[in-house]
Amino acid sequence: MRVSEINFAPGVGQKLAGFGRAIGLRKFILKFLDGHLKISIFIERLRLGPTMDACIVLGVTFIALAYVLSSSPTFAQQISQTSVPPAPTHKSVTIVIGNKFQQVLNASTTALRMLRISNNNSNDDSCWVFVGSGQASKESSYEVPAGKEYLRYPPFVPSDAIQGTCASSSDTLDIEYQ
Repeated sequence: MRVSEINFAPGVGQKLAGFGRAIGLRKFILKFLDGHLKISIFIERLRLGPTMDACIVLGVTFIALAYVLSSSPTFAQQISQTSVPPAPTHKSVTIVIGNKFQQVLNASTTALRMLRISNNNSNDDSCWVFVGSGQASKESSYEVPAGKEYLRYPPFVPSDAIQGTCASSSDTLDIEYQ
């Protein structure tokens, strides 16, 4: 006597077949139809009244559905949270004394997504960017020629303090970070 027929997504057939044998179903047939698993449950009458048959079918159906729905992420509710990145912060630093390093950006306790230090001076002076809080020197710094920039994206965005200098006083470094 055919009692119930349920359609499930591919990949759960072996688990459900073992479950059917474990609870003593006489026939537990699994078929693939149009790429989806089709389960047909057949129960032979075992001198039980119709209420017992109905209880078995409802129990098996409920357990199978609960199992499939709880273990498959395709049936789970997907909540989409779009993360809006913070707006970039712009800062302009004027070099007080040429060729003497000064701190242009403090160390960051949170990971930055982007760091851009631009040399937009019109006098063709080069600038230098030193990452860290130690003794800065031109030899251990990144040179930023006029019209160029020091640009870093994750995972290469430094979180250390940044020091900078330019060849002349009154030169500026444009800093943008996010």
